[in-house]
Amino acid sequence: MGQSVTLGTAASTTTMTAGAAHDLRNLLFVVSAHAHRLLAAAEGGHPWLEDIRSIQEAADRCSELASQIVSQARLLEQPVRPIDLNAVIQGAEPLLTQLVGDGIHLTTTLAPNVWPVTANSVQIEQIVMNLAVNARDAMPSGGELRIVTENRSITGGAVGQPSHFVVLSVSDTGTGIDPAVQARMFEPFFTTKSAHGGTGVGLATVRNIALLHAGHVEVSTSEQGTTFRVVLPRAPMPAPPAREATCAEPCSSDTQPRVLLVAQEPSNRDFLAGCLRADGYQVAVATNGAEALGWSLTANAPLDVLITDLFLTDLHGLEVATRLRDRWPDLRVVFLSDGHGPVAETLDDVPLVTKPFTARALAGAMTRVTARPRAA
Repeated sequence: MGQSVTLGTAASTTTMTAGAAHDLRNLLFVVSAHAHRLLAAAEGGHPWLEDIRSIQEAADRCSELASQIVSQARLLEQPVRPIDLNAVIQGAEPLLTQLVGDGIHLTTTLAPNVWPVTANSVQIEQIVMNLAVNARDAMPSGGELRIVTENRSITGGAVGQPSHFVVLSVSDTGTGIDPAVQARMFEPFFTTKSAHGGTGVGLATVRNIALLHAGHVEVSTSEQGTTFRVVLPRAPMPAPPAREATCAEPCSSDTQPRVLLVAQEPSNRDFLAGCLRADGYQVAVATNGAEALGWSLTANAPLDVLITDLFLTDLHGLEVATRLRDRWPDLRVVFLSDGHGPVAETLDDVPLVTKPFTARALAGAMTRVTARPRAA
C-alpha cells in the first residue's frame, strides 16, 4: 500500500540536521557580510548593483531555510500514541478558517466512527496546515476547501502488512496541478511560487510525516481541483483484558520457561523483567548484543524465548536472534522497536512490539510465541 523510508532515530536525525544547519549558517554569514559590504560601497549607478542585491537576498533566504530545516527535523522526533484525527481537525478549525481567508469556504466531513491512528497530534496538525496552505494558494480567486476523514479496508495485501487504514483528504477547487509539477512536487525545496512566496518544504514535510507513520500520500488532480489523501494505518487494537495476570500467562510446562531480555534502557529493562518474573518466567537480562551472546555461551540449559530491542548500540537485534537460533534452532523471539528506525528486516515468525507499549501488548506477543509447537 505505502512506501517505506529509512529515517534513522529521531535523535540522531535532529543532531545531524542541526549540525549541518549550523555549518550552513556560518558560510552564509560570510556571503551575506561581503554582500552588505559591497552594497555599501557600490554607487547608485554601479553596473553590478542589482547582482549584489540578488546575492544578498539569496543569502537571507537560505538562512531562513536553514532555520526551517531544523524545525522540521525537531517536528519528526515527536512521540506518538493512538489519537483521534477528528479531534485534531476540530481543534485546528478556528486557525484553518483564519489561514485560508474570507474568499475560501471551509467544510469538514468527519467520519463519526473513524479509527484511531498511532501518530503525534502536532505532526498531524502540521499535515493539515501545510495542505490547507497549498490549497489556498491554488485558489487565488476563492473557492472551496474540503477536509474529509474516512476508514479504508483492503483485502489481498501482503501477509503482515496493515489492511485497515484511516484516510485524511484535503481537496480544493483550484485549477489542478500541471503534470511537470506533479513529478517534482514532493521534492524538498521545489516550489512554483515566487522567491518570497514559498520555501518548497510544505509537501515534502507532509510526505515525510506520512512515511514516518508507515503511511503514504495519494494525489488526484484535474481542471476542477486537487485532492491530497494522507493514508495512515489504523492503530493496533488493544489486547483483550488479561484474567488476573498483569503480563503474559506462563507457558504450559512443568518447568519455568527461560527468557533472555536484551534491553538498553534500564527503566524498560527493570519493568519488563519484573513483569515476566511475576508471571512465572525465569529471566536473565543483558544490556546489549555482545552481553547477550556472552550469556548464551555460559548458559547451562536451553533458552526458550529471546526478547530483544531491535536497535542496540553494538549489534542489530536481528543478528542477535539469528546467532542464538544457530545454537537453539527452536528459540522463540520477540522484537521490541522504538518506532523510528527501519524495521523491514526482521524474521517472518517474530512479533514486533512497538514502544511505547503496555504489559498487555507484551503479554499478547509472549502468548503467540509460547503457544507455537517446538520444531520436531
